[in-house]
Amino acid sequence: MTMTGTDYREQVFHIAVGDGGTSGDCDMLGFKAWNLARMARVGLNVPPAFVLGTSWCRRWREGREVSLDSILPLHVRWLEQRTGRHFGGAHRPLMVSVRSGAPVSMPGMMDTLLDIGLCDASLEGFLRATGNPRLVWDAYRRLVRSFGEVVTRLPPDPFDALEADWVTRHGVQRTGDLDYAALRELTRESLQVYRRLCGEDFPQDPREQLFRSIIAVFESWDSERAVTYRGLNAIDDSLGTAVTVQAMVFGNGGGTSGSGVGFTRDPGNGLRGLYVDFQFNAQGED
Repeated sequence: MTMTGTDYREQVFHIAVGDGGTSGDCDMLGFKAWNLARMARVGLNVPPAFVLGTSWCRRWREGREVSLDSILPLHVRWLEQRTGRHFGGAHRPLMVSVRSGAPVSMPGMMDTLLDIGLCDASLEGFLRATGNPRLVWDAYRRLVRSFGEVVTRLPPDPFDALEADWVTRHGVQRTGDLDYAALRELTRESLQVYRRLCGEDFPQDPREQLFRSIIAVFESWDSERAVTYRGLNAIDDSLGTAVTVQAMVFGNGGGTSGSGVGFTRDPGNGLRGLYVDFQFNAQGED
């Protein structure tokens, strides 16, 4: 299913295998989502997603109202129907990633948020669905930190210090090597750090998490590094970014999970050939 039109509110696109494909072009969908749509169209197992087209970002940058509250419930319900999961639910919870995507590739220049929708109410359901307490607490720990840094603009240093203390105490090399009990306590302390730094609790309403994450991605279009990159590469400032909201796949689920990126050319020298950068038991930020 695809919704298109001249009204910015109609520039919301669905991507799912077997859904007939989307008619949106790269300028509307952004480079990342446009390629997801191409892969879904040929039957590759692409997790379902909906995309706010670039017109949403352009409107937001103009200081005009963007009616996220009026359209997000409809498209979240579509994701729930496609996945058989419930956003923020106590049973079979759905978590999503919120990703930027300009019409021209700008790798690493804008923000991404993962594990959106995870909250206290969904922890038990997530554990029942996966049988993996380490994954549950690692995902929650990551969310608290990334949401704090990207959305609330908290400094990373207090989180760095907290994680370094836990790593030292348990004699491991990195946070990802901690067991689930340590990750559980680290997460609880991270929630305390979040509250201390911003004066309010970490948001437990998944809808608030999603709304604020989308706005943060819009804002990242005008981040210093993104503006500098566009200037160096002669990319039009007015393009704006699309936002892709996609059902999560957890690369940090253990030794049979992972995260990576693949190229048909070596990005260092341009030579033809498969080039893959992949890490087991990791999410993209690793």
